[in-house]
Amino acid sequence: MSRRRIGYEYRRIPQEEVFSRDSVDGFTPEQFLKPPQKIPWKAIIFSTFLCITGAISLVFGILIAIGHIHEKYLDRQLPLFILGSIMFIPGCYHVTVAYRAFMRHPGYSFEDIPDFD
Repeated sequence: MSRRRIGYEYRRIPQEEVFSRDSVDGFTPEQFLKPPQKIPWKAIIFSTFLCITGAISLVFGILIAIGHIHEKYLDRQLPLFILGSIMFIPGCYHVTVAYRAFMRHPGYSFEDIPDFD
């Protein structure tokens, strides 16, 4: 039986006070409801920025490699490839996850995108 401490002594809690909740086991149905998904707008905007900037860097790296941009910029080819890849891959991944979560494809949710709040 449950008891409460009053000062230095314990008193017995009446049975109706112990079971005065909505259900006998102490759980309410509301605690099992999933809250609505919050859309992480900051993360989606940042991912879009990374995806676009990475794609532009990769395109310029490719244009330098095939010779459409003057050869005096040949020393900038490798950094453009590396930085473009580092930005494009995670940016494109998170934009894809955000798009599929927005379209409610099974297995995708906004909880998979890190939130910056």
